[in-house]
Amino acid sequence: LPANSQIELKIKDIFTKINVKDNSDQQLSFCFEQSNGECNETFSPIIWVKIPYLPAKGNAKIRVEDSDTNNAVNGDQVFDFYDDFEDGVIDNTKWDVFGSATEELDSSYHTGALKGSGGNRVTWVCSKITFNGGYLVNFRMRPTNSGDFDSGISIGNLYFISDTGVY
Repeated sequence: LPANSQIELKIKDIFTKINVKDNSDQQLSFCFEQSNGECNETFSPIIWVKIPYLPAKGNAKIRVEDSDTNNAVNGDQVFDFYDDFEDGVIDNTKWDVFGSATEELDSSYHTGALKGSGGNRVTWVCSKITFNGGYLVNFRMRPTNSGDFDSGISIGNLYFISDTGVY
């Protein structure tokens, strides 16, 4: 794994307040993944941890321990790029906005949503930062009505499309 990688850990729900530390006893940034896909400070048995450094030869150990305080952070502090679209305003520091894109809270799924309308290959937003190899892109989509649902996500010259909203 390269430096500043993220890993997913599944933990038992023995503790609801935890610390995550490396083998040098340094606190690591982590967040809890919620059932709706959000990553925040609310306890769940799945955590994402930011690993700032991995030795070229050797092992990296991660220790999860009970704590008196909740040391989890939001997804922005764990991932190189993260947006939960929950505050109702598209973050112009992260996105260039095109066309009819809006951001709103989706009460049926208890999560934020980026919404747009149009036809095939319509661009609603484009990230302001560029990524160079070695990234996992995770997104969820669903239609607002039934019928034809040709939507997807474009990464560079690759376009992933789904008729069902699941890819």
